[in-house]
Amino acid sequence: MKTYTVYLPSHTHDPLAIGTLTYQPSSNTATFTRQGKSNLTFSSMATAIDGIKAIYPNAFIEEE
Repeated sequence: MKTYTVYLPSHTHDPLAIGTLTYQPSSNTATFTRQGKSNLTFSSMATAIDGIKAIYPNAFIEEE
């Protein structure tokens, strides 16, 4: 299992962490967890990145 933090960029402050993306290689699924919102589960890491970019176009991820 790999865990990534999803951020939104900021030009005046440090990037804002908006959630975590957990990738499970054995089942090839990724789950995007946001505080106060329901989890989003995707069928692959590529689909997860595309889905997150559809909601947050400027988002980027960093591996923990």
